[in-house]
Amino acid sequence: MLAHSLTKPVLNNNQILPSQLVLIRNFMNGTIIIIIYLIFFPIENFRLFLDPYNQLIFITMALIYGIDLLCWYTCLTFLDVSKATIIMAPTPIITAIFSAFILGEQFTLFHLIGTIINVLAIIAIVREK
Repeated sequence: MLAHSLTKPVLNNNQILPSQLVLIRNFMNGTIIIIIYLIFFPIENFRLFLDPYNQLIFITMALIYGIDLLCWYTCLTFLDVSKATIIMAPTPIITAIFSAFILGEQFTLFHLIGTIINVLAIIAIVREK
């Protein structure tokens, strides 16, 4: 959240576009992840990167994450960070519900407790004046 608070003034002053911020962030994150992977698994698992199915998965994940970040940073250009966070707050709830329906995962008591806490927090933030 600190990083988003720091990027808000940069976006407001039009010093950088949301698409540029997404590109920089994804490039840095991808570079760090690949370096860490190659440190722990030097060459023996390098074939994973060459498998066409894995490449499709990598590209799909990158596109989904990139679009998500682009929407987030675009939202930050119009709203305060505290209000924009409310838009992203239901994401864990939606993920748990869809995983129960699509993947057959169990919706446990802990999911229910987390959902209630999340919804109460959203209501508290929205009611705050």
